[in-house]
Amino acid sequence: MRLENKFTISNQLLYSGTSVEANSIEEQNAERKAEFFHNIKISAKETDETQYWLGQCDYTCNYPDYKNIINKLSEIQRMLNSLPETFKLKNLLT
Repeated sequence: MRLENKFTISNQLLYSGTSVEANSIEEQNAERKAEFFHNIKISAKETDETQYWLGQCDYTCNYPDYKNIINKLSEIQRMLNSLPETFKLKNLLT
């Protein structure tokens, strides 16, 4: 793989990975429920994108082992995907 491609993957991982946390912070400061759930959906999309870019590391050489990161990312995805259902069960959604 060419060096430019490694930088592309690194930059995309940096963007999507940090976007998950940034949107999580916005979720905590949401003024309306709709805004809260919108930010959850964006965070979930960003975890999917991060997972995609981590998978691209298989096609490059000299990347450190990222399998542990994918496992932790899967935990975050499960939490994000369960939030709307949790809110419904606790009658926090209208």
